[in-house]
Amino acid sequence: MCVRLLLRGLRIGSAVAAIIALAWWFGMRMPGKNVAGAAALSADEVRLREELRADVRRLAGEIGERNMMRYPQLLAAADFIETSFARAGLQPRRDTYELHGRACHNIEVEIPGASRQIVLVGAHYDSVFGCPGANDNGSGVAALLALARRFAGRATSSTLRFVAFVNEEPPYFQSSQMGSDVYASRCKSRGDQIAAMISLETIGYYSDAPRSQTYPAPGLGMFYPTVGNFIGFVANTHSRALLHRAMSIFRAQKKIPSEGAALPAFIPGVAWSDQWSFWQHGYPGIMITDTAPFRYLHYHMPSDTPDKLDYNRFTLVVSGMERVIVDLVRHRTDSPGRARVAHQISSHAEGPDQQRNDKIPGEEPIVAAPPCTKSAAGDKGVLADERHVPDRVRQFTANGCLGDVEQTHDDKRRVIAGAGCVRNAPGALPLRRDPADRGTRSARGICRSSRSSRYFI
Repeated sequence: MCVRLLLRGLRIGSAVAAIIALAWWFGMRMPGKNVAGAAALSADEVRLREELRADVRRLAGEIGERNMMRYPQLLAAADFIETSFARAGLQPRRDTYELHGRACHNIEVEIPGASRQIVLVGAHYDSVFGCPGANDNGSGVAALLALARRFAGRATSSTLRFVAFVNEEPPYFQSSQMGSDVYASRCKSRGDQIAAMISLETIGYYSDAPRSQTYPAPGLGMFYPTVGNFIGFVANTHSRALLHRAMSIFRAQKKIPSEGAALPAFIPGVAWSDQWSFWQHGYPGIMITDTAPFRYLHYHMPSDTPDKLDYNRFTLVVSGMERVIVDLVRHRTDSPGRARVAHQISSHAEGPDQQRNDKIPGEEPIVAAPPCTKSAAGDKGVLADERHVPDRVRQFTANGCLGDVEQTHDDKRRVIAGAGCVRNAPGALPLRRDPADRGTRSARGICRSSRSSRYFI
């Protein structure tokens, strides 16, 4: 009997261990090397810090509690956000719906890109009843405004949206009256192609005290730190690829410790912000958070005031997220004529725009070239590539130069050159040759006489 019980116990223990190992591998194991502590601020980040501080003070110190019970303050916050967007040179639009006979406003700005794909960055601007909402979520809104200012005037490959959402807090939380759910539903009805949604949720508090970090589910503390000095990246299992990409870019900058998890949405805390609304409509999304109630003692309290925030580490998070968004949209700063070509070349490539010297550590730079020239015979030449295309084959044009784009079965991108085309103009994009093909890397000319040659950006 004892032997039988022992064997049963071993089987149960092995099964539990296997489940934990699988959960770690698929949901908690994150790419990139983490850092132990926060970096020093650069001169630009010092200016960013004061910008964030001023906006948090405006929202939580001057306007204060802002919700449907404090409707004038809710409108004042909306006006402040709208004015801040406009002063950055953007064109804000109110996405309005009615609740209890009163107008409620989501506020968006859009930076159109060469692609219909949309990267959306959002934060809710209301606060819970009885709370001025400095960290929750004045910190997220201040970050949203700062990031929007830094992308204003940039050309992007993907379309980029910044949206301030209303009515995230109870009693509208995770309901059809939640501002982000109204917005995401309208996006779905329009057929908006949202490739990534980033929710900035309570990101301003950090602590180096022992046991300052707790977790929503038993056992998670086995895998994560007990000191609350990190920023968290949270996703549902469907958004795991987006989470890994964002964490990889964030960690490469070595600014502040970071932890991530792709977990089922039913685990407490995982769906506690506006990314939930986009998950409901089939869009991938991640939440950036300091973990709120699992660290911050002033969460949803009257004491959630601007003086409680750690503005240095808050700044490092925002600075790091700027580079994550750069990677997701592949911004360009060239003239409009060149940008049309460069957007397609740089979109989802393994390197940034060299004209801005935006090299992300650990990635090979890709240098964009002037538009390639059309051959006398009108043959096709390789121009560009886009990772996610709505159909299998798509053509891009610029100055008469064409390129066919296909996506292979293993999700690599393939550009096929037409037969007999001439070389591109000097300075053409360097490409890495597919190892399956014989031949050398081409830096000046990327057309080939065989349609079987493959080149991967």
